[in-house]
Amino acid sequence: MSRRSEGGALARGERAASSRRSLVPRSRDYVDAAFVLALTTVATVTLRLTFSGWSFLVAGFVGALIGVAIAHLGNALRVPWVLTPALLAVGYFLFGGVVALGGDPAGGPLPTPATVQELWRLLIHGWTQLLTTLAPVTANGPLIVLPFAVCLFSAGVGMTIAGRTLRVGAPLVGPVAALFTAILLGTTQPSTIEFVSLVFGALAVGWVALRGQRRIVQTHGGWSSRLATAIGLLVVASAVVLVGGSLLPGHRYDQRETLRAHVTPPVDLSAFPSPLVGFRKYRPSAQQLADQTLFTIKGLPAGYPIRIATLDDYNGVVWAAHNAPPTPALGDESATFQRVGSSIATTESGPRAKLEVTIGAAYAAATDTNSWLPSAGATEQVSFSGPDADSHAEELRYNLATDSAIVVDRVKAGDTYTLDAVLPQNTLPSQATPFGGSTLDPGVGAFVVAAMNRWVPSAGSAWDRLTAIANYLRTNGFYSEGGPGETQYLPGHSTGRLTRFLSPGGAVSLVGDDEQYAATFALMANELGIPARVVLGATGEPDANSGAGGVTVVRGKDVHAWVEVHLASGAWAMVPQTTFMPPVSKKPNKQNQQQFENNNASVVPPPNTSRPPSSLDEFGQAGSNSFRRSQHDTTLAKRWHLPAFVVTTLKWVLPPVTVVLGIAGLIIAVKALRRRRRRRAGTPALRYAQGWREILDQARDLGVAVYAGYTRREQAERLSAFGVRPLAERADGILFGPQPASSAESAEYWSDVLRARQDMVLGVSRWHRLRARVSLRSLRPMTRLPKPD
Repeated sequence: MSRRSEGGALARGERAASSRRSLVPRSRDYVDAAFVLALTTVATVTLRLTFSGWSFLVAGFVGALIGVAIAHLGNALRVPWVLTPALLAVGYFLFGGVVALGGDPAGGPLPTPATVQELWRLLIHGWTQLLTTLAPVTANGPLIVLPFAVCLFSAGVGMTIAGRTLRVGAPLVGPVAALFTAILLGTTQPSTIEFVSLVFGALAVGWVALRGQRRIVQTHGGWSSRLATAIGLLVVASAVVLVGGSLLPGHRYDQRETLRAHVTPPVDLSAFPSPLVGFRKYRPSAQQLADQTLFTIKGLPAGYPIRIATLDDYNGVVWAAHNAPPTPALGDESATFQRVGSSIATTESGPRAKLEVTIGAAYAAATDTNSWLPSAGATEQVSFSGPDADSHAEELRYNLATDSAIVVDRVKAGDTYTLDAVLPQNTLPSQATPFGGSTLDPGVGAFVVAAMNRWVPSAGSAWDRLTAIANYLRTNGFYSEGGPGETQYLPGHSTGRLTRFLSPGGAVSLVGDDEQYAATFALMANELGIPARVVLGATGEPDANSGAGGVTVVRGKDVHAWVEVHLASGAWAMVPQTTFMPPVSKKPNKQNQQQFENNNASVVPPPNTSRPPSSLDEFGQAGSNSFRRSQHDTTLAKRWHLPAFVVTTLKWVLPPVTVVLGIAGLIIAVKALRRRRRRRAGTPALRYAQGWREILDQARDLGVAVYAGYTRREQAERLSAFGVRPLAERADGILFGPQPASSAESAEYWSDVLRARQDMVLGVSRWHRLRARVSLRSLRPMTRLPKPD
């Protein structure tokens, strides 16, 4: 073998040995990796109430472990830091399928194209699905990839910074980002946030202390003194977090900011008509659904009310369900219809029951009710069966504030589902204190005040006046469902219809059915400052043929409308329709319809632009609930949206910032690739020359005038402030000397070059260093000037 061949083989062996040594972690790398893993995993514990079980924590730990490994590999191979996110993204798509999809046919454990597509969808849209799903979310579903992704990128960033800087606190950026992300994705319910803050703070202080020791030359003491110092720092940090944390603003759970409080679930309730409008189709005179079976319930105690729909908003036309935006100040994130996870957290107490509901053909055919899921009490879990089970489970939305559920794809005849329910016994007290005030728009029910003042004196408490109003309605009112001979008593509960209902001395005054009485009573309660809402429900009858099975059959004639009031205890108490409505048998006197119209012409408001709905109409048209109040139009969107200031910022600030950062990142990447090529390409002697060229380019980027046509020693004189003359002399010694350079020597020379580059920026400001990194001077050809005579 020739001498040249022997030298080439030796150089290749030296490069391989150097690469193997760089991939082996140092002791400090193990310490940094342990702290990054611990901090990121502790931060993920904050999601304990967001996911069911602890599988999310395992996924987060695995993600952090992969992120640390990828970051160490990038640090060891000196991959430009701007490419580290790309490496982490590769890790996400490579291992995310195993964590999130498992053996699912859509992807499976291997990174197939289907797996990559599903992981991309989850990375883009999974956050929306998580934030619009009632916690806890099932930990075995695809959303488990979100904590995996958060921990992978956070741990990767933290480990990358830890291996590339001596700044003691800089690597905390990654774990702190994981902590804040977990808090924002969490809930406002009390959780382990205090424990997480205590452990996270103690670990962070300990890591910072250990990294600080690396920059100090130990002149006395040993491991015992350093261990005692570390323990003391941990004790002090724990005390500060535990005691001082309670004094900081925002420490209360009801004041915590979460993204759930600013996300409007993507359910457009205007597509679901108010079922109260079609109430008369359940009455016998309509001859439609009175004797037809709507649904059956197995396991419900006899006489317990069944809830079909809860209507908590009045807009002057109908009582309808309100998909209210949450109130972060009250910690209220339950007043929205949200996706349902593995279970539904409820604060209600009472006996528990497992109910089995079967939908009948009559209920499924009514388009104003077939989107509502009949239930009883407060639901803890819903499980569907049948051919549409998966579709119904995906489209189920539940409102914790009203204990009502909507199935977006609508139920079908024969659908069966099981409810795990809590059946509270919230009885109405003789004297009660309301919870806060009315939540309706001010003035929407002002037209009922005159009637209230005629019926009961203004003196007394609000509860006493409401009780007197209920007695007046029940005693002086008449019941009519608009049957033969009573067609002048129209359905509806708009402002016009209720004004005629309340008009003094008229033939239709205080004549109506559940629809008019419940709508009026709820409006009057809200005008008195007592929060009230209307509930459409039923009290079924036991099936005589069910034997000991306890099956309750609900027919159309069993459907009624009652009112619920919000008490100071936080409970919603039921006010039965018999409390404020006359008996069904109490019919109005027969009067001439023409005489009624003449007598009441002065009090009848202008006619509506559209014909009021008739009891013979199909009350399920989507437009019956499209009259939403104007201020709701901006909050009830078909898809979730961020707060206005965030949208504005992203719209006007993010594009130019992204462009600037992209250009800066491109410049830095080009310089890094050029430096990598200079360091590894060509002969060892050429690498010496390229190493000196790297010093000159660093000086040019810092604004120092460097010209071509000068020797290295002359150029070093112009750079005397940086002390790089020894590097120029070593390069000349190799390029013009008798001894050839080896690969190991060129690698050592380049190590000194890189160290010199770092030293050259130590004396300038941070802003100057940043400008140097994105400067284009070194990318342009070097100017050649004639030497002075």
